[in-house]
Amino acid sequence: MGGNSVWRMLVAVATWQLTAGQTNLLINPSFEDELSGSWQGNGFTFERVTTDAVDGTYSAKCSGRDRDVEGPLQQDIPFLKGRHYVFEGYAKLLNEKAGTIWQSYKVIVQMDLPDQANKQTYIIAYRAFVTKAQGWIRVNGSIEAPMKDPSNAKLSFRGPDPGVDFLVDDFKFYEVEENPFWRQEADANIENFRKANIALNVAIPSGVPAQDVDVEVSLKKHLFGFGAKIEEFELGLHPKTMYERIYNSWFNWATVQAYKWKFSKGERYDPDFSRATDATEVLLANGKTVRAHSILWDIKKNTPPWVIALRDDEVRPEISKHISYMMNLTKGKVAQWDVQNEHIHGHYYEERLQDPTISKNAYRQAKAEDPNGPVLYLNDFTCVTSGASTEDYYELAMEYLNEGVPVEGLGIQGHTKEFVKPDPTAMWRRLDRLAETGLDLMMTEFDIGWPDIAVRADWLEDSIRAFFGHPGLKGVIMWGFWNGSMRDPDHELVLGPNPNELTILESGERWACLTKKEWTTKETFNMATSPSPLSVRGFKGDYEVIVKVQSVPVQRETFTLGDGEAIVDIAVTDSNIPIELTEEEDFVPECISHREEAVVASATTSSLDEALTCRTVKSAPSGTAEDDAASVTCEADEVMTSCNSYHMLKQSDRKGEEMNLNAGGQMECTAYNGKSSISGTQYGILNLFARVLRARYWRMLARVRAVARCCKVAGLKCDYKTAGPSLVFKGAMAEARCSSDQFAFGCSAYQPFPDSNGVKPNDNVDGCLAQSGTQASSNSAERSGAYSYAACCSATSTLECMAVASSASKQRSGASAIAVCPDGFTMTGCNVFAADGKPAGAKIDVPRKTQKVTCKAYLGASLPRDAVGVKSYATCCRVAP
Repeated sequence: MGGNSVWRMLVAVATWQLTAGQTNLLINPSFEDELSGSWQGNGFTFERVTTDAVDGTYSAKCSGRDRDVEGPLQQDIPFLKGRHYVFEGYAKLLNEKAGTIWQSYKVIVQMDLPDQANKQTYIIAYRAFVTKAQGWIRVNGSIEAPMKDPSNAKLSFRGPDPGVDFLVDDFKFYEVEENPFWRQEADANIENFRKANIALNVAIPSGVPAQDVDVEVSLKKHLFGFGAKIEEFELGLHPKTMYERIYNSWFNWATVQAYKWKFSKGERYDPDFSRATDATEVLLANGKTVRAHSILWDIKKNTPPWVIALRDDEVRPEISKHISYMMNLTKGKVAQWDVQNEHIHGHYYEERLQDPTISKNAYRQAKAEDPNGPVLYLNDFTCVTSGASTEDYYELAMEYLNEGVPVEGLGIQGHTKEFVKPDPTAMWRRLDRLAETGLDLMMTEFDIGWPDIAVRADWLEDSIRAFFGHPGLKGVIMWGFWNGSMRDPDHELVLGPNPNELTILESGERWACLTKKEWTTKETFNMATSPSPLSVRGFKGDYEVIVKVQSVPVQRETFTLGDGEAIVDIAVTDSNIPIELTEEEDFVPECISHREEAVVASATTSSLDEALTCRTVKSAPSGTAEDDAASVTCEADEVMTSCNSYHMLKQSDRKGEEMNLNAGGQMECTAYNGKSSISGTQYGILNLFARVLRARYWRMLARVRAVARCCKVAGLKCDYKTAGPSLVFKGAMAEARCSSDQFAFGCSAYQPFPDSNGVKPNDNVDGCLAQSGTQASSNSAERSGAYSYAACCSATSTLECMAVASSASKQRSGASAIAVCPDGFTMTGCNVFAADGKPAGAKIDVPRKTQKVTCKAYLGASLPRDAVGVKSYATCCRVAP
């Protein structure tokens, strides 16, 4: 790993400190005042003392304890939904307990949550390996409050074993703000650290025209690990189960947990790990990288019963024999080994044998058994997705390294606490701290839960983006992906009663669309228009190059892109014999997200009209600068059912439109001008036209107009829903959905940069799909997905609605496409959609010749001949006859 400066993502230091601008939320935090009214100490002796303190004159002494949960407690602490909190304080053991090596401290927050019968407990700080000889030690950690409204929160410092006395002092408990720019920073890091440059030198045989040669460059396997814990019983079946097919498509790494000692199917003298080794063979045959979990697990309940039954003098030799057996069993087959699991939270072998070196010696022996073999990992929890043990894990790793123990990686269990939304800012800080060890980091056991599937997908996306955006991580392993193998409900990516009947949930779609589409490299070059050397900035990993001559694949080459530039020489074959290509299964052909779906406003009409009537209102032109806006509203007895816009010069640099409440509480349709502005020459020419050919041509300098459709019928009510952003690649969509008794009367799309492909109603006209286009900028700060808006409407009478799509326009700039509603239907919305990009917008017209309302969409730039032009989409509704 490189210098520590690489890992400093957000702050100058990786641990939090209470600053002058932050408030300590605890009362009497240093015990300088009387304890009454601030701290409680029920069931033990709790008193202030002056004999020893960290801050000020006093500390607090806890003695006469007969339970490990006894320690200082403060009631009614501030603890707000979704906020991030940090605890730090100091503690000192005053005596030790015979027969034990270490003690531990735990700081918890307990609270009431809606719909939960019992108090919920969240650990905010944990400190293991505590001894009297250490004196005062710092106990610190952090936590995110649950996404339910907590009440009656209390903080307690829980101590060591009964009979052990201790002092506490200088407590701090404070809130830390989330970094609002974390996503942009993550995307910038992904660009900088997960990609490298490729140069392809392509030599074409004489006599082969360059225009006949196409070169396709495709990423086949990420260098970064995107993996999952697998169900060993579901691998290697014929035919392959849907479970295995999805696994092979979505993941490049696997954790095989059947290597755990307690999972041996054999006996003491005849171990049987065939379940694990058979799965490993299948995985390797399919090109997967395997990590083995785990040789030891330092918790008694996870130790084989026959080991527990051994005499003490038999345990140490048995551990040594087991390490030797496992290392030799997997030699040459696994990339990583968790030698000791959850050592911070369990010390079974050390305490039983009264030897603090048991785990350290396990690593020494494992390395000696296979010196050039797998990377040897520690593996533990509450270190990144929550922060109770981050500092403990860091100090444990540094102790091992300082003593020459060959630990080479830190495995991070990321089992998220129930109801807790991941905080990328906090996770980065914790990763920064662990990265200071210089060891490899791997998110080895990640899962995330929430009953609402769309929200779960949002949280998963944020987490995976944050992990991929932190250069210290080598990979992220999902702790299962099918509900049949998850340890908790509402954590799965796919759902089904058996491995052959699976439904991919939105969380699974989001995983696949991120790892297989947004974060992939696939480019095609025609050698006549892209002469050698070909330049590609691609994601690091294994690549395939396919050479086609006259559209026939004739050659395949492979290479690997690592940290440095890859220079690849390709001599195009003169053979015309086709090669066979294998198409990878795409389980998620459309990437549709419902990110942060919400109702932003509602509107109703006072009209009692039985017939549905609508009119069109256009705004004045916007200005010419980026983000100059044009807005329009409806009359008081009307409801806005649609908001679209168009560029007055039929250009594609238009950001789209939004439906929101204005300052006066009225629904407003606002269109935004795009980034590009007309050149000085264009400005001069149009200015001359304006002077010579009448002032009305001056309006051509303006960029966009907003167009609203204003409707009324008895009982008409519209909820304005939004979703987004979509993922950031061409074809990714955000969908705003209506409830079951509503139709999407109209749609809008907005993208902060003018890369949107537009918006259209979905097939059932009960939602709107906004699509992201090809990103014009490689700068992550100038890339974004699309936002979708839907006017979701109902009325007193039964309504019928349909979407009418035009045929595609031609591919030339300025080409148009027109959609018209059937007789008897009223147009409530009009939108532009261009699957291959460059829409200039849409407007509603009533041509003099036909006097029929039309939805007319425009193409803003010329497209290749094989591209699809724009389509117009008219939403057409009526009161049911």
